[in-house]
Amino acid sequence: MKRLILLLIATTLAFSSALFAQEGSGLFRFVHSIPGVGAVDVYIDGELAVIDLGYGSASNYIAVAADTHQVVVRPTGLRTELWRQQVGAIADVPLTLVAAGIDPLEFVAYEDGFSPVDLGITRFRLIHAIEGSATLDVLFEEQAVVTDLAYQASSGAFDIETGTYSFSIAVGDNEPVIHDFNLISNTSYMILVHGTPNNPQVTALTAPVSGQDNAGFARFANFGEQVVDVYVEDVLIVPNAEFGLVTEHLPLVAGTYAVDVRAAGTSGTMAQAELTVSADGASTLVILGDEISVFDGDLSGVTVENGAVNVINTIADSTVTVAIDEVVLAS
Repeated sequence: MKRLILLLIATTLAFSSALFAQEGSGLFRFVHSIPGVGAVDVYIDGELAVIDLGYGSASNYIAVAADTHQVVVRPTGLRTELWRQQVGAIADVPLTLVAAGIDPLEFVAYEDGFSPVDLGITRFRLIHAIEGSATLDVLFEEQAVVTDLAYQASSGAFDIETGTYSFSIAVGDNEPVIHDFNLISNTSYMILVHGTPNNPQVTALTAPVSGQDNAGFARFANFGEQVVDVYVEDVLIVPNAEFGLVTEHLPLVAGTYAVDVRAAGTSGTMAQAELTVSADGASTLVILGDEISVFDGDLSGVTVENGAVNVINTIADSTVTVAIDEVVLAS
């Protein structure tokens, strides 16, 4: 039986933080990776900014004034204070704030890099966030790329071709942990190694890189049953897209592009479409087996304070009504 769903996806500041942040502002993204600690709420200067941030998860980027801010962390829904600290925001610099250890309880800031890359190129860096552990060694496709990475340290950024890659991550003398990542074009990955020395875990934090001055944006969603590769102008941009994958909004220079969808790892075309990208526009391309639908997005209402929601019905021969808190969004 064909697998069908209702696709409800949000357009928020997160998909293009560098574009929509107010000029001269900074950006904060919060990550909870403290083993054994439940979900938390994060307050910035007394205002609730992040709700119910669970272990191993990250918030969206939040635009803040380029200044020093008081950050307070509490267990979700409680007034008990776990910790507070002063965090400086830097104009036009995205900071990922990672809480990983208890001695002390605090966020450690890491700079992300949103500078543009060519179509078909991905950026990644690694962060060691296992408190009390030995250094990390990382093999990338059987080649050592990081050695003796200390706790709270990060690697430099690597720009590589889009594709599926295998990472072998060794914590001290423990057996390496193997992780495969499908790295998507025009996306910045922070690969966070966290957990405990005996149970290391890996989480990939993603954000789109910046586009050029005349760039628009497009995201790709696969809701067909088959795992697929997505090519734009014969350049692989989304490898091994499984059912339910929705990419970030990826920056593309304004223009018209040929999109080719293939069964993963093959050269035969399953579906083709023409994608027109307008400057500052945002399109969503939905793959349903051998069919592709392109939906144009409206960014006029997206600001630092407000996002937007797109409702796309992929359930054949049906109508739907979507409501949030009894407010009808679409019917």
